[in-house]
Amino acid sequence: MKNLLRYWVLSLACVSVLGACNDDDVVREPDGEAVLSIENAPAKAEFERGETRTWRVASENVETIGVSQPRGWTAVCDGTELTVTAPAGESENTEKEGDVVIVYSGRSGGEKRATLAVALTSEPSGQLTFELVCTGVTAASVELQVFPSDKQAGYYYDVCTAETYEEHGGDVGALVEGIIADFAARNPQIPLSYILEGMLDHGDSSDTVSGLPSDADMCFFAVGIDEQGKSYGTAAVKNFHTLAPGNPETCTFELEFDQLLATSVSVKVIPSDPSIRYWTGIEEAGRWNGDAVFPTLVKDALDQYAKENGMPIEEVVKGVTFAGTHVDPWDDLEPSTAYYAYVYAMDDQGNAAGPLFKKQFTTLATSEASVSLVYRYFDGDMLYEADPDKYSNARGNVLVQVKASPNDSAVAWVVGLGKGDMTDQTLYPDEPTKIGLLQGGQSNRKLQQFWVDGWVKCTLMAYASDYIGIDGELYRELLELTSEGASPIEELAPIESAPYGSLSTVSAAPENSCRIRMRHPVSPESGDFGRAVKFCF
Repeated sequence: MKNLLRYWVLSLACVSVLGACNDDDVVREPDGEAVLSIENAPAKAEFERGETRTWRVASENVETIGVSQPRGWTAVCDGTELTVTAPAGESENTEKEGDVVIVYSGRSGGEKRATLAVALTSEPSGQLTFELVCTGVTAASVELQVFPSDKQAGYYYDVCTAETYEEHGGDVGALVEGIIADFAARNPQIPLSYILEGMLDHGDSSDTVSGLPSDADMCFFAVGIDEQGKSYGTAAVKNFHTLAPGNPETCTFELEFDQLLATSVSVKVIPSDPSIRYWTGIEEAGRWNGDAVFPTLVKDALDQYAKENGMPIEEVVKGVTFAGTHVDPWDDLEPSTAYYAYVYAMDDQGNAAGPLFKKQFTTLATSEASVSLVYRYFDGDMLYEADPDKYSNARGNVLVQVKASPNDSAVAWVVGLGKGDMTDQTLYPDEPTKIGLLQGGQSNRKLQQFWVDGWVKCTLMAYASDYIGIDGELYRELLELTSEGASPIEELAPIESAPYGSLSTVSAAPENSCRIRMRHPVSPESGDFGRAVKFCF
């Protein structure tokens, strides 16, 4: 099963920027006025389930762009291209047709629209079967290939132990539904559609799964999943057996560093024997008590965790160790500080089973680059009542306007709006969140606006970089959009001249006082091996 806790990252799940606008015959505006058109757009674009199509976009003097789409569809416009993806599965909440609307504005303010009508042309049969191919089996890994009968259907595939398979009565559909439901329950701020987007595949797929238990009976499975997270069609299962493990005493490790910043780093661990399970961690060099001491400290911490949570030590060890090459992201580090990354083979009782390997690195200094944000928002229903033609797609939405003011150290910055509360740095670490902002936010704009789907909580975020490319701190502000807090529409003006209120300062994250940086063990139900979950910003 996919390691949902370890790879969620980034789960990042930021709000799609909504917008609204129409593709009528474009009329040339006076110089300086915003103009945008969707080139070669048909009267109605027809899609197969899961199909993605792209159109070129021509524009002049456009400052801001947003996109809205029918329920279940995905639409993205970067100012040069419009990419639309039809829903892959079947759901009563999915709209079979509707309008993809691009909302844009220029320096003079005032919103304009360009519209593309879209519709589904086919419905899923509900009959879905799979051909599974399993090759390259080692003591800790396997190569998987999946060939579904319906190339547009969404499905989930992975591996589990034969024991787990039998515990669920051989019902793969129920097993996967449980994984989805459990993850959704523990992450209520993430919409189900985002969770499924990260978990499901479409069309032929292949992957190499590492970190498997050695000398064990395994099950490779695949099953169709609809937009409600429910299984359908005919599940497929293929059995295989992993090879015996190697000798942990002779296993060596290489450590590599990537994305080294002021407060974070990614540590890549490369074992000589991929069947050996190991513990890896980091510690400040000034607190290092010796190569022989730290395995003892880790053992004590694991035993204590097992006792406090009523878990067998074997289960805890299984959840916090790895096998095969692994990249471990670490954050909440101190700037300009020396650290050791260390690793050693571990047995199922939490003891060192081989020598310790370590390598030192030093974090970068924190950049002084920053960007200050002020914002206001407006009721889309009131905008529609005031001007139904101009704001035809504003009903049920909220318009958020943001002004960004970079300081003298900032040469680049990005601003974005996240869906739900994303202020928890544990759930949303800084570095993956910054990557999400780069993908879905607005870069190097002092004036911007976002359309939000209703009166919801969302998180305003931004960060800046200096001239040598070092990032400043990530700013996060939780916004609770309410009708009572909306600005009067009479104040709606070009964003340049609109009055803004001040934002409060985000508090710094508390200092990590843990002596041993410990991962939360992964339960057998969630799995301690499997394929990475793909979440999109």
